[in-house]
Amino acid sequence: MRIPRTLAIVLAGGQGSRMGALTDERAKPALRMGGSYRLIDVALSNLANSHLSTVWVIEQYLPHSLNAHLAAGRPWDLDRNHGGLRTLAPFEGAEGEGFAAGNSDTLWRQRALIAEFDPELVVVLSADHLYTINLLDVLDTHAAAGADLTMVTTRLPQDASRHGVVRAAEDGAIERFWYKPENPPTDLVATEIFCFDAMALLDALETLPDEVGELQDWGDDLIPHFVEHRRTVEHRLEGYWRDIGTLASYWEAHMHLLDGNGVTLDDPNWPIFSAQPQLLPSRVRDGAHVRDALLAQGSDIAGTVVHSVICPGAVIEAGAELVDCVVLDGARIAAGARLHGCLVQDGAQVPAGARLGTEEMVTLVAADGTAAEAVSRE
Repeated sequence: MRIPRTLAIVLAGGQGSRMGALTDERAKPALRMGGSYRLIDVALSNLANSHLSTVWVIEQYLPHSLNAHLAAGRPWDLDRNHGGLRTLAPFEGAEGEGFAAGNSDTLWRQRALIAEFDPELVVVLSADHLYTINLLDVLDTHAAAGADLTMVTTRLPQDASRHGVVRAAEDGAIERFWYKPENPPTDLVATEIFCFDAMALLDALETLPDEVGELQDWGDDLIPHFVEHRRTVEHRLEGYWRDIGTLASYWEAHMHLLDGNGVTLDDPNWPIFSAQPQLLPSRVRDGAHVRDALLAQGSDIAGTVVHSVICPGAVIEAGAELVDCVVLDGARIAAGARLHGCLVQDGAQVPAGARLGTEEMVTLVAADGTAAEAVSRE
C-alpha cells in the first residue's frame, strides 16, 4: 500500500499545571514513564513503528527539557535528510507569532508551514498519552470512509467527563460531540489522535477565526466544526489508553504497568524507543528485598521495594521501605524512611525515619523530602 504524504504533528507544549512540582522545571512530555522512558517516547515510537517519518514536535513550555531528550530524532530513526524530526517553538516577527492559547490555536499559528509542506494528510497527536496503535490502520479507516477527519476513540466508563465525548453511528460516522460534559451521554471518548484531510484542515484554520474569533482548544472549536460540517468518522482503539494529566493518573498508570494491565512497553514487535541514560545496570545489594518492581539502570537498592518503580540513579538505603511508589531520577530515600503511594520528585532527599503517604492518597514528595501535595487515588 502507498502511504499518503503524511505530516505528523506532536503537540508537546502544555504546561502540565495539574502535575504540581513534577513539571515546575520540565515539560510534561519529558516526564519519566516506566522507569526508563519519557512520556513523549510513546507518541514518537508509535509514529516510527507506523513508518510515518515526517514528524513535527510543537513546543512551548520549557522546551529545553524536551530538546535534550529528543536528540534530533536519533532514537526513533528520525535524524534524516528528507522528512525526519523538526521542533517548532513560539516565534516573533511573522503572522502567528506569540504563545498559543490552545491546541487549535497552535495549529493555526503553524498553518503556513503546513501549507508549504503540502501534505495529503495531517496526523495530530498529543505527547502525554499512553497507548500503542498502528497509525497506518487509522489512515486505512480514513481512506475507506472518504473522511475529512478520522478521530481515534475508546471506551472510558470511569472518567469520560474529562475528555471529548462522542456518539458514533453503526457505520462509524460521528453524530455528536460534547467537550468535557458534566454528565456524559456516552462513555466513548476522543483520544486526541486525529487524522485530517490536509486541505480540509487548512480551510478550517483559515475560516474559523472569522466565525468564532481567536481559536482556543480543539474541543471548543476545531472538532465541533468538523463534526457539524465535514465527514467525521471514528477509528476504535480497543487497547489501553490513558491521558496523563494529573498526579493521580500518572501514579495509576505506573501501578497498571506493574500489574500487567497497563500500556505495553516491552513488545519486541512494537518497541518503545528512547534516548536512554548511559549508566550501569541496577544494583541490588545484600539484604535488599525487592518484589514486583521495575528498577531502572543506575538505581541502587539496599532497602525494601514492593510494587514500585525506581528510576535511573535513585538510591534506596538499607532499612528504607517503599510500597506502591514511583521514585524519579536521582532521588535518595534514607534509612528508616517509610513511603506508601508516593511520587518522589527527581533529586529529592527523603530524610531518615520519614513517614509519608497513605493507602488512600497519592502523595507528591518534594525535593526537600517533605509531602508537597496529596490527592485522592483515581
